[in-house]
Amino acid sequence: MATGSNEHADWRNGKTLVQCNRYILEQEVACDIHFIVGPSDNQRRIGAHKSILMARSDVFFAMFEGLMAESSSLITVPEVDPLTFKKMLLYIYCDDTGMDLSEAFSLLYAAQKYNLQGLVKRCDQRMRAGISVENVCFVLMNMVLFNAQETKQLCLEYIYLHGSNVFLTDGFLDLSEECLIEILQNHKVNCSEEKIFEAVEKWTKEKLRRQNLEDNAINSRRIINNILPHIRFARMKPDYFTDKVSHKGILTDSELVTHFRFLTSNKADLPEPHREQRLVFDRFQSVMSGKGYLRGNSDAISFILSEDAKLHQVLVYGSCKNEALYRIKLNALEDGHTVLPEKCYDLRTNGASKTYPLDIIPPILVKADVCYTLSMTMQGPASYFGQQGQSTITKDGVTITFISNPEGLNGTNVKQGQFSSLVFEKM
Repeated sequence: MATGSNEHADWRNGKTLVQCNRYILEQEVACDIHFIVGPSDNQRRIGAHKSILMARSDVFFAMFEGLMAESSSLITVPEVDPLTFKKMLLYIYCDDTGMDLSEAFSLLYAAQKYNLQGLVKRCDQRMRAGISVENVCFVLMNMVLFNAQETKQLCLEYIYLHGSNVFLTDGFLDLSEECLIEILQNHKVNCSEEKIFEAVEKWTKEKLRRQNLEDNAINSRRIINNILPHIRFARMKPDYFTDKVSHKGILTDSELVTHFRFLTSNKADLPEPHREQRLVFDRFQSVMSGKGYLRGNSDAISFILSEDAKLHQVLVYGSCKNEALYRIKLNALEDGHTVLPEKCYDLRTNGASKTYPLDIIPPILVKADVCYTLSMTMQGPASYFGQQGQSTITKDGVTITFISNPEGLNGTNVKQGQFSSLVFEKM
């Protein structure tokens, strides 16, 4: 262990408080408490200073000065791995919270254990910022574990909107039964019932493999039993149900009769409504930070659709640093003529999530082969913005073509800027 001898006296010279704190932590200078951190096969002895720990955490204060204070100068913490504990100490000593997405989850546990609410918030922000098609299921599962309801809901909303892509990921196969049921219960899942069934089939096979069970109808039914009521078989195409579902052996004879009745009889009352099918056109392939909003200039983009559709949402980028409030005015024009009276939004952003939806109620009817323009003014701090924009995107047979608009004087065009995504309903 390092000491305060003359040999190291110069480490203070010209250094800030944070730099000195980092040094005494990393070099374990004059530590008066030590922790044995990690499970038995991965333990590490880590030194610290009671006064600094108590200044930042009421849990540490109770541990050292409370009625049940620890008398030992050696404390065992088997449930936190050494690297995570060290990162937590860096936050306590230096306010340093550098972390990647995978580290955020273990660090969140440590932050909650020692009631470090500032670190809890930063872990949550890191997880929100990391939400994507590939890892949203991973984030969701951890949010359920930590009972982080707000971020859990953000994950669910993302899955509802991007369901057809999320259901194809490896992360989808890791979902718990409870999470999968909660997703499928919602009518906003943006995926056909046929694709949902195929995704659940793959999920079932993965669960059978992990449990070393034979892949047969009886075992599949046991795995999928609680999920089947949330698949809307009556909304499948009759030929698909007959050819791809009915012979699998996972439905009882009674269930087959019931579903065939709804699929073949126009007089039957369907048990579930159609899910809200949406076309989501994501404009950009990468995201940067630092777009400013000065002098009241507007961001604008024009587009042409190949088929009639209704525009339900516009997703815009939010603050890239801290929580912020944006005052937004949005207009939509058809061939230069206003089709959406100016709508005003107060958009609160958390500094972590990159995009936020602006709902358009009622939705705008967008006619095929007609040029429309979205124009928006924002008042607020610097935001994220998209880059590597695509001029033409095709989804489910519908093509959208984006066109730069000269009226937009705030840097938005086909290649970069605002308007991350447009969300339509096919007619």
